Amino acid sequence: MTETRCFIGFELAEESRVYLRDLLEPVQGLLAAEFPLRMRLVLPENWHATLLFFPGLSAGERGDVWAEIERGVVAGTWRGVQFDWRGLALWPSAKRPNLLCLVASVYPGAGRWPLFQKLDVPPFERADLRHVARFQPHITMMRAASKRRVDARAAWHAIESDIPLVDPRRVRFDRVAFFLSTLSREQPVYVRERSLSLD
Repeated sequence: MTETRCFIGFELAEESRVYLRDLLEPVQGLLAAEFPLRMRLVLPENWHATLLFFPGLSAGERGDVWAEIERGVVAGTWRGVQFDWRGLALWPSAKRPNLLCLVASVYPGAGRWPLFQKLDVPPFERADLRHVARFQPHITMMRAASKRRVDARAAWHAIESDIPLVDPRRVRFDRVAFFLSTLSREQPVYVRERSLSLD
């Protein structure tokens, strides 16, 4: 049985993608000039907020998971979902960052989603549950270009006041998709196996 790394993710509406791309442009300049760690832009078409990640699922198991996603979409579970976006931040921390993310507050309503209530039954129990108990949405926008880790707290503090604020109302999702993922040193490769409109 062949298994594939995969995840469920919310996809940005195009106007939100354009807004965030423009917002990030001056940040890229700041990081290039002042930051001790070289950061690489994640392709904007790959920006998403992960709902559930699976280290490996067979094609049949992916079908079972997607059937639950379809039920959620039909029921309107995620229609118009809004997160409290706090702004750009180094992830998982400025002390040892490997990502620049748009980070939201913990979303307490996630525990009421039927999908998250099935995480103790196959194949849902195979999901990576580390971020489910306190579901904190984030969108990876840049990645460290190497595995070298540095303490970037002082450098981030020096430029933090110049980081533009994010208007949470302009960050909107209009689709949910099932992505197959392949790790790469240059760019992670995401293939959309299935996708549905949230509207």
